[in-house]
Amino acid sequence: MELQDYDGQCVQLTDQDGTVFEGICQYNSEEYNEHAFGKAEDGLEIENFLFYRSGIQSVGSLEGRSGPYGRFSSPYGVLEELNLQDGIISVETALESEEPEHVRRMLRCLAAHWKEPLPDRDAICAALQALAECTLDPEIRSQTANLLK
Repeated sequence: MELQDYDGQCVQLTDQDGTVFEGICQYNSEEYNEHAFGKAEDGLEIENFLFYRSGIQSVGSLEGRSGPYGRFSSPYGVLEELNLQDGIISVETALESEEPEHVRRMLRCLAAHWKEPLPDRDAICAALQALAECTLDPEIRSQTANLLK
């Protein structure tokens, strides 16, 4: 498996436990990961999640795929659910992503769970307000406004 071939691509990655993740990834060399994270093994980074080669069962490109959620197979996925479970710092990180598709997925995840008790609701609302004030993307602006109503 040539992980560097997936650099900058939208991928579907299955980890060794069989959990499927989707996202736009960045290839990290063995040297980079050793310096940044203390482990000398290459891998793929999707947003704030790092998958080392030894933890990847399979990876495939979603480039060229189109559907109701663009290249993704669903409105949001495991990464967004984990960010929500991890709390406000992970949610803020997702909302501040340079990849608009990742921001939209996090917003859809928040919308799906909005009626549930969220432990960091006030902080999430503040992050949404900050996003609404700085985004130029009309879809993100609309999704954010709907959540803040």
